Amino acid sequence: MFQNKMTGFAPSIIDNSPPKAIRLALMGLVYSLALGLLAWRFYSSQLHYDSALIGLMAQSFLKGDFHYFFFGNNYMGTLDALFAAPLLYFFGPTSLVVNIWPPFLYLASMVVVHRILDRLFGFWGVLAGLAWMALPPGYGLFFAGEARTHYGLALLLSAVLFLLTLNLWQGKKWKFSSCFAWGLVAGLAFWTNFLSAQVIAPCALFLAYYGWRNKLLTPAMIAGFVSGALLGAAPLIIYNMNNGWPHLGLSGDLRLGPETKIREPLSEMFGTYLLAVLRSGLPVMFGVISPNQRFVTPGTLDFWVYLAVALLAVIGFVGLIMRSRKTEVTLSWLPVAVFAGSVAAVIFTHYGSQVNQARPRYLLWVLFALPFVWAFWGGLLAKKSPWLSLILILGLAVSNVSAYQGFRALWGKPLLDAKGGYYFRHEAKTKERLAGLYEKGITHLYADEKRARNFYPNDSEGAYELSFLADEKPLIVDFTQDKRPQASAQVDASENPAFWWRTLAAQARFLGVKHQVINKEIFHSFAEPENVEKLLSPRGWKVTTLKGKLLHDRLWDANFRTIYVAVNNKKGGEGFVLDMGREEEVAGFSLIPTVFWQVPKNVTVEVAGEDGRFRLLRKISHYRTPFYFSGPHPFLKQRYGRVECYFPVQKIRYMRFTHLGDDGHAWSVQEMLVYGPGKPHSDFCWQKSIELALEEVRKSGIERLYADAWPSAKARLEFGREIWTLTANRFTNVFGSTHPRTDRPLLVDLHQGSGVLVLGREADLAEEVLTNAEVRFIRKACGRFTLFVLEGRKGVEAVPIKAVDSHVDRKSAWKLARGGSFKGRWGSQESQRPGIYLDLDFGKPRDLGWLKLENHNYHADFPRGLKVLVSNDQKKWVEMPVTLAGPIAFSGQVLFLAQGPVSVYRLERHAQARYVRLELDAHDPVWWWSVEKVAAYGPDDKHLAHFNKGIDSKDG
Repeated sequence: MFQNKMTGFAPSIIDNSPPKAIRLALMGLVYSLALGLLAWRFYSSQLHYDSALIGLMAQSFLKGDFHYFFFGNNYMGTLDALFAAPLLYFFGPTSLVVNIWPPFLYLASMVVVHRILDRLFGFWGVLAGLAWMALPPGYGLFFAGEARTHYGLALLLSAVLFLLTLNLWQGKKWKFSSCFAWGLVAGLAFWTNFLSAQVIAPCALFLAYYGWRNKLLTPAMIAGFVSGALLGAAPLIIYNMNNGWPHLGLSGDLRLGPETKIREPLSEMFGTYLLAVLRSGLPVMFGVISPNQRFVTPGTLDFWVYLAVALLAVIGFVGLIMRSRKTEVTLSWLPVAVFAGSVAAVIFTHYGSQVNQARPRYLLWVLFALPFVWAFWGGLLAKKSPWLSLILILGLAVSNVSAYQGFRALWGKPLLDAKGGYYFRHEAKTKERLAGLYEKGITHLYADEKRARNFYPNDSEGAYELSFLADEKPLIVDFTQDKRPQASAQVDASENPAFWWRTLAAQARFLGVKHQVINKEIFHSFAEPENVEKLLSPRGWKVTTLKGKLLHDRLWDANFRTIYVAVNNKKGGEGFVLDMGREEEVAGFSLIPTVFWQVPKNVTVEVAGEDGRFRLLRKISHYRTPFYFSGPHPFLKQRYGRVECYFPVQKIRYMRFTHLGDDGHAWSVQEMLVYGPGKPHSDFCWQKSIELALEEVRKSGIERLYADAWPSAKARLEFGREIWTLTANRFTNVFGSTHPRTDRPLLVDLHQGSGVLVLGREADLAEEVLTNAEVRFIRKACGRFTLFVLEGRKGVEAVPIKAVDSHVDRKSAWKLARGGSFKGRWGSQESQRPGIYLDLDFGKPRDLGWLKLENHNYHADFPRGLKVLVSNDQKKWVEMPVTLAGPIAFSGQVLFLAQGPVSVYRLERHAQARYVRLELDAHDPVWWWSVEKVAAYGPDDKHLAHFNKGIDSKDG
């Protein structure tokens, strides 16, 4: 329509082009340079954490297991992994397979942009734009050889979308097929990478306006756009229907403004992000600096080069906008919109925090816009002289290429390496080692993720790289947080997995069981602890700090909130002494921390008999992650974490634990379990026991199973999603969910349909907690395990509260009587101290048995100690014995009370009263006492369903 048949260019963009032979020669040179550079980049490509995940995803496709997003994320579509799958099928796992596609995708993008430039610019403009792409900035070249192809593919699809938009704009009449193709590409691009919206949005707005003005946007054409988009984005839509809207990156919902943990005003954060774009992001995109330089330094040569390039870019963008007023090149403004959208997406959302941390990949679409800027300048200068255009091209090339040698992205490896990348240096040796392990009978293996320090090279492979290359021979997963929960469950459920982690040596010695070691770094064949069949009763025990302070029953009262904490973690010297009152036969112990990171980094354990003479039992430095036994083998996990130690049977009365300091975290002990010899389990091996337990789970109609690391993994493989259970892996699905979090108690749903599976030695302790909370259950022996089939608490009736009063914050106290309609809180207005109280008025004397307090939005504001007084006249008050009865949580070994957002109290004697006073009787120097909801319940067995809905919720 607007084409000049002689030149291929629109009449207003004809420039003084050279003869055809010279044009072909120059274009051939440009593409030859691009091909040579991309080949070198491919030769230098690496295998690292992210590229291995691409390979693992392709391997899962070959097994028929399709995922919408890459492992551990609910963003970044997996379309590009389909490209690697056929090559993996024919050539097997190799780093070349995952790294081959990025150069081709980049070259394809270059060809598509070439076609677009041909529509908008003359020869010299096209040459300038393509030459810049052929010798791109270091960051562009990095992603041209980087296996994270959800960027390269999305950029290609964005370019195709621009081309399709041009076709529709220049077409006299729209066709359904053209509109469908546009929608399909837009849907695929958005699923592949949400950042492609920076191209989709301006193209869609332009076509909507243009189609409406020219009466081309008929219902049939709209149907074409919509149906294509729905098909292209189908995986995204299906995920949304089943799981809710996915994240837009960074494992979090798209948020305007700063990260939620940052407290600065929004205006200051926008300013911070804008400064990050100007000082760090754009200099990288313009090819002036490398990400490892973090920002351009004022006054340096780089700074002045950056200013010159930035000034040319700004003038170029203005020129493109002015140029778009010409009918035949109207869409010249679109690259400007893409650039503006890319910068705005960083400044006004949480992406800015990443650019501020020298991770500018969220500005990659700037590279989509820049070829059009240089094309504008190439065409403009060629009007004066083609030599000026060639000087521009040469200057941009020198600027970009000069930064290649010092360029380092997060992985710390060079862009271009004469000696070659991972395939040529390490791959064969690594595969040989993995094959040797498999031949030695190691079929399941844990390994460290081994993420390198940013911008520093790391030549040792982590769990994902090893897993990709091994292709399940052996099956390899990360210790604590593999992004493939199913694979993690397979290794967890195995009988004898190995651990590939040199640092494990000290913790293996502390654990105290026999094992074998290969090359001082691969630990396997751990022997089962002996003589630990019995959990010793804490009757008569006493525990004191090293300074003599009595801790009463804090370490064996099954209460999450009564703990020992060594806060002087830097200096050390703190600890406690357990006096069991008499000599016991002891062969092991388990210390359950409040959160997994509060394990003792450096600690000594000493024991003594009746004579009180202590001798060293264990000493460890650099204890890192909980290392404990579950089933037939040890686990190195955050979830269900505890510190375990086993040793030959000894006569022990005293155990002394001393923290040695030099620790970044406090050391906490929530519960302490001590083991001794008991009845052997000769009749039931682990496999037979778990088979009995899982059979009983199915027969009992259990829908939710709470079990330790090994049995939960076996249950996951046996039942899949049919029965809910929580494995020890941090990630609970392939989309990176960590709910419930590993740093919070796992609350037990006490309704009918729940089951708790514990070892037989811990069964009596679990029964005691359930009985105390008046939870009904059926206890079933299953070999080495005991299964508790829960049937809910005994039913009680809610008692309506007519009024609430207090001597502090009376207005909020009155509002508590509204129940669910009150959206605020009552607060103590000061840190907790004895004497602060709330009074409940029931209007008339009522039978009382239970009380429930909620403070969901103020997790730490639960009462540290509470006494309950009753009265009928508010003059004479009688204290009632009360027991904390919930919520109940599961540690993996035992059940315990986990007071926090919810507190449930049981009156040990049923009372009849009109008034109840809830009064603090303990101190907390920091936290208030807050109440958002308060409820009371009677003692009888009426209205079971109402009770279950009230007290017996998942929170309590």
